[in-house]
Amino acid sequence: MAPGGAAALAAAIVATALAAAHAPEAHAQAQIGGVSLEGEWYVGEGLGAGDYFSYNVCHISYKECKEFRFDFWIEGDRLVGTESKWIAQVVVHDGAKVAKGTMELGKVAPEPTGSSDSIKTYSSVYKSSIAWLSAFATAYGGDGGEGPKRFGAASWGKIANIGGEQILPKEVASVKVRGGTFEEAVVVSWRTGGAESRVWVVDGFPFPVQAGTWVHVSEGIPPQEYRFELLDYGTSESNPYEGVVATAVEGAAAGCPVDPELDSTKQTTTGGKYLIKATRGPEEPVAGCDMSLLLSFHSKYDETEFLNQVQYDILVADPSGEVVYTASRAEGSRVLYSGSGQTRNDEMWVPDEPGEYTYAILVRGLAPSNTQTRLDELDSLQIPITVVPNDAATAPAPAMPAAAVPSWIKSTTGFWVDGHTGDAEFVAAIEFLVREGVIAVSAGSSPATSGAAVPPWIKDTAGFWVDGHIDDSQFVSAIEFLVGQGIIAVG
Repeated sequence: MAPGGAAALAAAIVATALAAAHAPEAHAQAQIGGVSLEGEWYVGEGLGAGDYFSYNVCHISYKECKEFRFDFWIEGDRLVGTESKWIAQVVVHDGAKVAKGTMELGKVAPEPTGSSDSIKTYSSVYKSSIAWLSAFATAYGGDGGEGPKRFGAASWGKIANIGGEQILPKEVASVKVRGGTFEEAVVVSWRTGGAESRVWVVDGFPFPVQAGTWVHVSEGIPPQEYRFELLDYGTSESNPYEGVVATAVEGAAAGCPVDPELDSTKQTTTGGKYLIKATRGPEEPVAGCDMSLLLSFHSKYDETEFLNQVQYDILVADPSGEVVYTASRAEGSRVLYSGSGQTRNDEMWVPDEPGEYTYAILVRGLAPSNTQTRLDELDSLQIPITVVPNDAATAPAPAMPAAAVPSWIKSTTGFWVDGHTGDAEFVAAIEFLVREGVIAVSAGSSPATSGAAVPPWIKDTAGFWVDGHIDDSQFVSAIEFLVGQGIIAVG
């Protein structure tokens, strides 16, 4: 920002505030659980090769609990380093998008220790929801309070935040989900911010069958943290998702990013009154294209505690400090408001001209939306953002350089070479390279996909590339020849 710009922006923030209760603490109460059902349970109990599961799931960390379907099949196990891990083939149905990939899961706790880039965001949601109780109940039987948890235990552990509650097995109940009816499910529950979170587990079943949990807040109505429901499960010797084809994310004709990576920052406001986590995508927005902006407001004393009834605004200043956009004015309101302390805007305004801008998150105070806040509650967080030119708006996007093979292609090829995925996944990866211009194919040179098996010697060539014996350009040249000859059919 140019000299004087910061001062000008600060003055604009105060002027905006002029134009337009401290939250009580939550205290935990001692609670005792335990049910009469015999036995114990841990996440992953009874899990074996060939098992498959399908869930509807959401988590607040992904688009404020946008629901998607998460399917996974345990292909088997393999040695990763010195540890034996489960290999899970995953398919995600997220609206019109279909993503495929592979997860490595631990055997003590089936949490992902690695995953394909294509499903990394979704595997993180799986870890924080379907597999979340592995923070308390694992296969480990040693000392230290870890290991399987008895249904009759008074507590399974304590939520790790200030005022956190005990995880309690509270009751035995019949639960009906789309995946079936379970007559003796144990309801594991805890209270956060006045709401009761529940997870239903079944003795001998590897994962919970249903859950509805809530974010810890200091007051007001807590938002959903995560929920999920078992849709289907069973056992299959072959991958039940083999025939599912992943959709490639295509660049928008206008040159705007599609499903960009998100970048997060968590900082205390300038005056030290509030803690704000701001997540935006893309990190460098494209001129004239909207960006996603997710804000969450936290107690400066405990970042796991969300603030409630937040009155706020978003200002955008140019390099001179002049405010060129005010979100509340754009919406025709006096102030923006978040009752839960979280808000997401997937159509956040971005200037039409590239350059260095400052997005100021202005917190007016904590009060109902129709109540005027005090000036001494005012504080702000300033985030410098670089807006980049929209080159694709005036010219077609250049083809990817011949040697620039995306990293996930190598991961997919490696799983195919090792026998962990079938020919369909490898051919789908080659199709992607053709569509993106990485592999050049003459018109009519490749016949329609025949479904025939890929010749074994092609796998040898791919293996040389995965192991680093040939470089990207040599791999592309080899595959280019095979596609051009119709040995690999992609058209």
